[in-house]
Amino acid sequence: MNKLPFQYVFREVEKLYEKQFDESNVKGIEAHCEFIVAFLHACGWTEEEFQRADFGFAPLDNPILSN
Repeated sequence: MNKLPFQYVFREVEKLYEKQFDESNVKGIEAHCEFIVAFLHACGWTEEEFQRADFGFAPLDNPILSN
């Protein structure tokens, strides 16, 4: 499966992380985290690949980062 460009996925994940939860809503928080992981997978990324790209460990000339 092809990966969607990092910059696009990053922007969308940032939006997902902005969602506010009551701290007592543990099930809601867990479900939202699972949704974020499912979104990453649907975009062709694993959690590790996405984190590595986010922290700059992927080569800059990598086509997945250049779009």
